[in-house]
Amino acid sequence: MLTLHTGNRLEHLADLLADHLREARADLLRPSVVAVHSNGMARWLSMRLADRNGIAANLRFPFPASLVWELVRAVLPDERTRPGEAFQTVVLTWRLFRLLGEEPTAPELEAYLRQEGALPRYQLAARIADVFDQYLVYRPDWILAWEAGEEDHWQARLWRALVAEDASGARHRPRLLAAVQEGLPRDGQELPPETRAALPERVALFGIPGLPPALLDILGRLARYVAVDLYQLAPSREYAADLLTPAAIAGRALSGAADAPYLDTGNRLVASLGRQWAEFQGLVQEHGAAPGAEAFADPGTDTLLGALQSDILNLRDRGPGAGHPPLPAPEPGSPAADLAVHACHSPLREVEVLHDQLLALFQAHPDLRPGDVVVMTPDIDAYTPFIEAVLGHAEDRPRIPYRIADRGMRARSPVVETAFRLLELPDGRFGVNEILDLLELGPIRAALELTEAERDRIRTWVRETGIRWGIDAEFRAAQDLPATAAHTWKAGLDRQLLGYALPGDGDTLFHGVLPYPEAEGAWARTLGRFQAFVRDLFRWREPLTRTRAPAEWAALLRDFLARFLAAPEPEQEEDLEAFHRALARMESCAGEAEAEAPVPREIVLEELEAHLRLNVEGAGFLGHGVTFCAMVPMRAIPFKVVAMIGMNDGAFPRVQRPASFDRMGEDYRPGDRSRREDDRYLFLEALLAARRHLYISYVGSDIREDSPRPPSVLVSELLDTVDATFTPPEGFGRASEALVTRHPLQAFSPRYFQDQGASSLFSYSPGLREAAERVLAQQGRTPPEPPAFLTEALPEPDEDWRTVEVGDFVRFFRHPARYLLRQRLGIQLEAGEEELEEQEPFALSGLEAHQVRQRILEVQRKTADTGAAYPLLQAEGLLPHGTAGEIAFAAERKRVEGFLDRLAEEPDSAPLDPVPVDLQAGPVRLVGWLPGLRAEGLLAERCGRLNEGFALDTAIRRLLLGALAPQGVEGVTRVVTLNAHLHLKAPGTEEARETLAWLGSRYWEGLRSPLPFPARTAFAYAHALARTGNPDQAFRAARDTWTPNDFNGAAGERDDPYLALAFQHDSPLTDHAEAFEELAETLFGPIAEGLAQ
Repeated sequence: MLTLHTGNRLEHLADLLADHLREARADLLRPSVVAVHSNGMARWLSMRLADRNGIAANLRFPFPASLVWELVRAVLPDERTRPGEAFQTVVLTWRLFRLLGEEPTAPELEAYLRQEGALPRYQLAARIADVFDQYLVYRPDWILAWEAGEEDHWQARLWRALVAEDASGARHRPRLLAAVQEGLPRDGQELPPETRAALPERVALFGIPGLPPALLDILGRLARYVAVDLYQLAPSREYAADLLTPAAIAGRALSGAADAPYLDTGNRLVASLGRQWAEFQGLVQEHGAAPGAEAFADPGTDTLLGALQSDILNLRDRGPGAGHPPLPAPEPGSPAADLAVHACHSPLREVEVLHDQLLALFQAHPDLRPGDVVVMTPDIDAYTPFIEAVLGHAEDRPRIPYRIADRGMRARSPVVETAFRLLELPDGRFGVNEILDLLELGPIRAALELTEAERDRIRTWVRETGIRWGIDAEFRAAQDLPATAAHTWKAGLDRQLLGYALPGDGDTLFHGVLPYPEAEGAWARTLGRFQAFVRDLFRWREPLTRTRAPAEWAALLRDFLARFLAAPEPEQEEDLEAFHRALARMESCAGEAEAEAPVPREIVLEELEAHLRLNVEGAGFLGHGVTFCAMVPMRAIPFKVVAMIGMNDGAFPRVQRPASFDRMGEDYRPGDRSRREDDRYLFLEALLAARRHLYISYVGSDIREDSPRPPSVLVSELLDTVDATFTPPEGFGRASEALVTRHPLQAFSPRYFQDQGASSLFSYSPGLREAAERVLAQQGRTPPEPPAFLTEALPEPDEDWRTVEVGDFVRFFRHPARYLLRQRLGIQLEAGEEELEEQEPFALSGLEAHQVRQRILEVQRKTADTGAAYPLLQAEGLLPHGTAGEIAFAAERKRVEGFLDRLAEEPDSAPLDPVPVDLQAGPVRLVGWLPGLRAEGLLAERCGRLNEGFALDTAIRRLLLGALAPQGVEGVTRVVTLNAHLHLKAPGTEEARETLAWLGSRYWEGLRSPLPFPARTAFAYAHALARTGNPDQAFRAARDTWTPNDFNGAAGERDDPYLALAFQHDSPLTDHAEAFEELAETLFGPIAEGLAQ
C-alpha cells in the first residue's frame, strides 16, 4: 500500500518515521530503506532518528532514482546493471558530438555547427544531451514513439541514430521502466517467488516534494506488494491542488469564465509559491495514495513569522474581502517581530550587516548556537569571498564560527584549482604575474618545497632580469609581434642561469646575454627548482595545444599532474584523487561513446569540470558553526534561524533559459521540473523551516547613484502578504515598512552608533565606531577629540640605540615617522606586493630613466664612451624595444653628457679614502665613514635632479665635513646634479658639532614620538623661503606640497601612510610650525640658499 504521511514540520515527520522503524520486521538483518533527496537530508535525518530512538543503525538512504533502479534489478532478473551507459548524459554528449560531425544535420543546427573549431559542436552536443535526458525522465512516451518510427523531425532522427548504434539493445530508462511496469502489474497478481524475495520488505521516502510521474508510477505499482510510506512536508493541511493565484483568478474573470466568482486563492503564498507541491499532491492522489498519519503543528499567531506560517497551514488569507481580518503587527524590535528584511548597497555590505545582526540574535537568545543558523544564497561562489573577508577576519568584534557548503570543487579545492590553472596556462601570454601567482598556490609550493623567503627572492630575480611576458622570440612571433626575446622568460631565465654558471663583471656579454650575478651561492638550489619548474611549463605547452583522442588526453594529463602537483594535506590528496577519478570517468565515457577522434584541450577541460560538478551537492552542509550554503531545491531542514542573502531582483527565482529546441516547454505536464517553480517552492520551504527568526537581505540601493533597487519578486510577494495580514504599527503606513531596514553605504556611518536602543541600525565594531566619530568630527557635529596616535611618548630606547650609523642617521631624517613606526614599533604600512609590470616598456618612467643614466655613467667611467652602455641596457631589459629604445637611450645619453660637462668644470683631483666618523652628537654617538672626499672638498654628485633625499644626504655629509675637518681637504661641498651646480662652504668645526648635537637630540626625540619633519614639504618650504625671503609664501609652498591638489589630482605628502598615521589629528605645519620651520632651515637652508642664488 502507498501511504502518504503529511506534516508541516520536518522534525515531526521524522518522529513518525522513527516510530515506524521501531515496529517489528520479518528480517531484522535487512537494512531499512529510506529514500531521501540529498546527502544533507540523510545526515540530518540519521541524527534525528538517533536522537529519537537512541540509535540509528542498519539504515540505507538511497536517492529516489537509485531506489527505482534497485527495483529494476529486482523485477528484471536478466538486467543486473543500471541503464546502459550509452544513454547516460555524459556518454550521450560524446556520442552526439561524434554523430553531429558525421550525420547530415537539420537546418536548425547549421548556425551552431558553422562556427570554427570543435568546441561549439561539443557544447551543442552537451545541450542536446541534457534535453534528451529530460525527455528520458519526463517524456518516455516520446522516446518510445520515436523508436517506433513516429515523427520525422531532426530530434527523432537523431535519437533513432543513437538507438541504432547501441549494441546493448537500447537499454535506457523508458524501456526498462516499461518492462518493470509489466513485471509489477497494478492488479496485484502474485509475483514469482524470486522477484518477491528480491523486493525490500518496506520502503520509505522522506521529505521528497516531487518525483517524475514515471518513477511515481513505479512506486505506486510496488505499493501493491510492499508497504511504501511517503513522508511529505506539506505547507498546508488542506487540499491545494486546484488553488489559483489572485492574478490567475483575475485573468479568468477578464476572459469571462463562468466559474471565476467561485474560485478561491486559499492562501496567496501557497497559491503563488506552492504550485510544485500542489501538483505533486494531486499526482500522489491519482496513484491511489491512502492517507496516513498527520503531524501538523499550528505555530499560532503570537509572532509575525508564526502568523504567516499558521495562515499557510490553515490555507487562510487575510485582508479586505479575504474572509479573515488582519492582525495587529508587532512593535518593531519586539520579540514578536521575528522577520526582518535588510536592503544594502553591495554583497559585502550584506554580509557585514548579517554579521552584526547575528551577533544581536546570539545576544538576545543565549540558547541560540551558531549551528542553529543557516544562511542561504542563490550564488554561493559569488558570496564566498565576502563571507570569508567579514566572518573570517572579524578582528575587532566577536567571531562567529562558520562553514561554507555547496562550493564547486574549483572554488573550494586548492588542488583542483591549481590543476585547472596549469592546464589553462597555454591559452595565456605567460605573463610574469601569471607565472609568479602559481608559486602562491599551496600544491605547487609543496611540490617545489619553496619557503616564503625563496618566493620573495624569486620575485626579485624575475623583476631585476626584466621579464614581462612571453616564452621566447618564437612565441612572440606566433602572436604576430616582432620576433624579439627582450623581456621574455627565456631572456630572463638565461641571464639568471648564466649568472650562476659564469663569473660576470656586469659589463661583459656572453653571446648577447648579460649574466645576472645575484642567483648564486646558497640560492643555487632555489634557482634550480624554479628554472626546472618554469622551463617544464614551457615544454608542456606544445603537447597541451595539440589535439588528441580523449584516451590520449587522459594519459597525458596524468603525467602532467604527476609532474606539477603534490597534495600537502590529506583532504587535498582526496581532491587530487577526485580529479583523477574525473579523468578516468571522462576516458571511460568517451570510450563507451567510441569517440576516438582528436579533440582540443578546451573540450577536455569542459568535460572535467562537468564531472567534478557532479560531486558538489551537500559538501560541508550541516557542519559546525553557521552553515552558509546554496539555495538548492529540497533543502527544507529546519533551523532556528534561516537567513537568505542576495535576494536581488533577477537573481531569484533564477532565470531558466531552456534550449530553443527543448520541446517540453510547448507541452507542459503536471510534475514537469521548472527551475523557476523549484525556486519559488524553495522560498516557501525556507519560510516554513525558520523556527525562531527569518532574515532576508538584498542589494536594495545602487552603490554609485544610491537609487533604490527592488528585491526579488518573491520578497515583494512576501512583503505584500505581510501588508495584507497585519495592520501597520503606529507611525508606519504599511506593516512591511516596519520590517525593512535600509542600510547606509558605509559600515562606519554614524547612523550605526546613534540611538542604538531604538534602531535596527547598530554595529559591534569598536573600530567602525571610532571611524564614525571621526566622520562626525569632520562634519562639525560632535565635540569629542579623537585619540591621538600616541597618547604619550614612548619610553626611551635601550642604550644600544645611542650608537648610530651615519647611514641610519640619514635614513631617519629622510622619513622620521616611517623610521619610528618601523624600527621602534615594528609597524609596516606598505601595501602587499604589487603586481609586476607585464607590458614591455614603450617609454621610460622617472625611475627607469634614472637607472639608465646611472648605467650609462657607470660604463662611461670604465670605457670613456657613453654609447658603450647601449647593448648592456638592451641585454638588461631596461630599454624599450626598437626605435623607441634608441630614442630613449639617446635622450638619457644627452643628459649624462651634459652632467659630465658640468662635472668636468670641477677640479679633476684623485678621490681620497673615506674618513672614519666617530663623534658625539648630543645624546647619540655617530659612527661610520665619510666618502666622496677630494683635496678640493666634498663632491656630492647625482646624475638626476636635486631632490629632498639627495639634499638631506648632502646636508648631513656637509656637517660631518665641517665637524671632522679632515686634513688636506678643503672645507667646501661641491654639489653637481642635472639641475644644480653649487659650492657650499662647510661650517666651522664648533658650529658643525653644535648643529649635529642638536640634530642628535631631535633624533632621540623622534625615537619616542613623531618628529614634525616631512622631508619633501620641508624642502619646498626652505627653497621658497630662500627664493622669496617671505615666510608666508614659504608656508604656502609647504602647504601646496603637504596637501593633495584637487585640481590635478596629485597626491600630497600627507597621504603617505606613515605620516597619515603619525599626524592623523594634527599637522606638522600648523600644530608644530616652530619645530618644522627650525628643522627645515637647519637641514635644507644652506642648499636652498645656494639654489636661490
